Amino acid sequence: MPEWFLNVKDFPRRNRFPFRVEQIYYCRNMLFPAGEPRRWPGFEMCLRLSSDTDFTEDVVDGKILKLPCPNVVWRLPGSAWSRPRSSIRNSISFSYVPEISEKLEPLGMKVEEFAWSFVMTSELEALIAKFRKTIDNLYTPGMADVLDWACFSLMGTLHLQENRPRAVQTMENRIRNISLWFQTHFAEKIDLDEVAAASGMSRDHFYKSWKKSFDTTPAQYINHLRLEAAARRLRETDIAIGSIIQEVHFAGEYMFYKCFRRKYGMTPAEYRKTCPCEPN
Repeated sequence: MPEWFLNVKDFPRRNRFPFRVEQIYYCRNMLFPAGEPRRWPGFEMCLRLSSDTDFTEDVVDGKILKLPCPNVVWRLPGSAWSRPRSSIRNSISFSYVPEISEKLEPLGMKVEEFAWSFVMTSELEALIAKFRKTIDNLYTPGMADVLDWACFSLMGTLHLQENRPRAVQTMENRIRNISLWFQTHFAEKIDLDEVAAASGMSRDHFYKSWKKSFDTTPAQYINHLRLEAAARRLRETDIAIGSIIQEVHFAGEYMFYKCFRRKYGMTPAEYRKTCPCEPN
């Protein structure tokens, strides 16, 4: 699922939670071309999780905005946004009616800064994972309510971080940011030595630091992501298994079948029969 845009304002809700999401957007490794300014009609929060460039670059109301990833922007009603050059991004966003800011202000969530880089924490990582899981099951009764709360929790958590004094990024947060990068680049060839060097660490330092945050090795973590992606493709498409193995960049068919069976207790073909194709 490289890109998903969905209007959810008319999805049935079971409660009267006032912060109802109007639209959601999710993309992975999508090319965003340069373009003319677009004026935003509603109130949107967008998380740019990673990019193929060192900075995401936008023009907001005629002013250049450059931020390292991950970063978050609040697109306010009436503001004009454009991109001066093309870039590949991984992002999620959700929008509300323009009047939502009036409901946020009494809760202490007034938008003081409309854009900033944030530190990926385990809490934010869990909330982003919940958002993704929720949109995979939006047509299940009650999931629109879960989506509303997941998005509100993301807004609140990021707002709290924005209002705290800026802290030096800890090693744990650096490792969490690397794990997030893996989540959006697992289908590519990954050189762990290059990843460590890009983060200012030796191979040994990277592995020792990683071990403090995760029970699996970096390679096992990446294979886990690839297996989950393969399982989604098996459920959602009728693409040949060999093609899926290539898509997720798994190291060989034999190893894929061995690891898949260990994780899911059955072969990929058996899994596909058990979990028939779902509509995209």
